[in-house]
Amino acid sequence: MQESVISIKNLSIAYSIREGWVKSVENVSIEFPKGKNTAVIGESGCGKSTIANSIIGILAYNSKISAESQIIFDGKNVLKASKEEQRNFRWKKASMVFQAAQNALNPTVKIGEQLADSMIDHGVSNKSEISKKIEELLNLVKLDATRVLNSYPHELSGGQRQRVIIAMSMVLDPELIILDEPTTALDMITQTYIFDILLDIHKKRNLSMILITHDLTAAVKLADKIVVMYGGKVMESGSTEEMFDNPQHPYTEGLLGAMPFIDGTVVKKKSIPGSPPDLVNRPKGCIFNSRCYLVEDRCKTEEPLLRDIGDRQIACHFRGE
Repeated sequence: MQESVISIKNLSIAYSIREGWVKSVENVSIEFPKGKNTAVIGESGCGKSTIANSIIGILAYNSKISAESQIIFDGKNVLKASKEEQRNFRWKKASMVFQAAQNALNPTVKIGEQLADSMIDHGVSNKSEISKKIEELLNLVKLDATRVLNSYPHELSGGQRQRVIIAMSMVLDPELIILDEPTTALDMITQTYIFDILLDIHKKRNLSMILITHDLTAAVKLADKIVVMYGGKVMESGSTEEMFDNPQHPYTEGLLGAMPFIDGTVVKKKSIPGSPPDLVNRPKGCIFNSRCYLVEDRCKTEEPLLRDIGDRQIACHFRGE
């Protein structure tokens, strides 16, 4: 069995809203292989960003994690860590590249100072070491260090700012980088360039990465493993090749059926009928039953378990048997 860089076990997270407590993530267990890239995909609201934020420990104030939940890193449950232990875990062990690069950078401080502050705040005091590290990382993400270090965020393009954030995520040499929709709002050429850079970083540094995305093209480009989520639950997981060559869950089939070909092939695409579930009033049985073409009476009363089928996991009464 392949070693995991981080393991999520029985994770359930709810948010307090006007209508009451709403479960955004329900009893989720995921193994993230060490030295590999894993994509967590699904429609907006399926819980993928909530999982990412729970790993780093930056969930919203109105959230609640169940007592049974575990996020295991290096043999320890990070959910039970003290504030000091969480501080040492963030950036040193696991870091995050956020969706909106402009919001992650201070508009009044030059890029060089912001990169240096990240290291100084975590105990690195040698100025020569800091300068050398920053220049090395900016070169790694294909940025001109001489120009970028003395620039303010607004003086850089969206793609350049995102590459600065990627460099910032590596200043303390973490084992795991979480990428939450890292190329949203960027044009396709810039997106492809950034994913090429990420793949290069992954190979050179043997980093483990978690990609949070609804973009299947991005998942194919970057990931070795794909986890498909829907309504706060894992529907299917497996190697990228297996998932695309032979999708098992009807939801995975639907996602792939709506994916355009990038080689110019013209094929009529199909959308998944219906809408995502109301998490305030969760449906009984399989949470995907109202949109599934395989639905039977059993699906409306009995929730399918996420079962191991070879090297894959599938949550469907009629698949993988």
